[in-house]
Parts: sequence; C-alpha cells; structure tokens
Amino acid sequence: MRARAAPQPTTSTDDDDSTPGPYPARPRRPKSLALTTLKVDRPFVDGLGQDPYATSIVEAIVALGRALGMRVHAEGVERADQLDELRRVGCDDAQGWLWAPWMTSGDFEDWMETRQS
Repeated sequence: MRARAAPQPTTSTDDDDSTPGPYPARPRRPKSLALTTLKVDRPFVDGLGQDPYATSIVEAIVALGRALGMRVHAEGVERADQLDELRRVGCDDAQGWLWAPWMTSGDFEDWMETRQS
C-alpha cells in the first residue's frame, strides 16, 4: 500500500443487490463507463491469513484486476494479518475497522480534524 496522493476521480462498480445471494445473476460491465477499480468484498477478506482457500480467491481477484488494468481495493480489513496478506498479493488499497469504525460524514470530518492537527 502506498501513501495517498491528491485525490483523483475514479470509477468503480459494485453489485446492485437486486439478486439474492453474494453474486449478481448476470455480472455486467457497462461499456459506457471506464471502470478503474475492482473491489475485494469483505467476505473474501475475512479468511485472509487463516484460510488458504480465501487467500487463493483474493489472489485471483487481484490477478484479474491486474489483467484488466484496474486498481484493486479491499473492504472489511479488520486485522493486521489481513493487511499483510493484501500487501503480499499486491492489493492497491484497503479500508476497514483496522483504521477506523464506520462513521457518519460529520463524525468523519471530526475524525479527520484530529489527525491533521
């Protein structure tokens, strides 16, 4: 993981939660969008550092992202060993409770102010 540069506009997509289960019925990549980021969802991050199967899936997602020329972002990182595995497989960035809990936009502004002073 690298230190963040000035924010640049990017585009990513997520499943639209319109189908039951963890996978959309028909994955689609709108041709009119220039997608730049592939997301590793929390259920896949959960087993990192503990479950070889989960690690293999994350490695495959990262490889797919690289093959498509996309950045790879992981969600739901809660433990240092998960972050270590994500770094090892080449994930670009991550978010999760390892850094901060979920918060409202107002709480986020307060949280950022305490880190900038």
